[in-house]
Amino acid sequence: MRIIFGIIYIVAAIVFALDFYLDFSSLVVSIVLAVYLIGKGIISAITKSSLLSVLDSVAGFYFLLLAVGVFPVDVVTVVFLIYLAQKGVLKIFRGIF
Repeated sequence: MRIIFGIIYIVAAIVFALDFYLDFSSLVVSIVLAVYLIGKGIISAITKSSLLSVLDSVAGFYFLLLAVGVFPVDVVTVVFLIYLAQKGVLKIFRGIF
């Protein structure tokens, strides 16, 4: 199951990067992924009491606001993209080993 979540995190980081930097991805896909991150973060924060799950929700909320045009794309976006990608890679490696 960790491998699947890891792949989702990596795909989310790629889709957000393509949408916000290259305008290549669909806005609807970005919004759906942002809502997924918010929901998964809230559920995981409640069930696991994990601070990183709260950070997932914060990242999802930030990407949702970014998708609708509230914030400009800046350094914070890169930090959240790197966070999602490294979390995905870590989950894949934990799932394999």
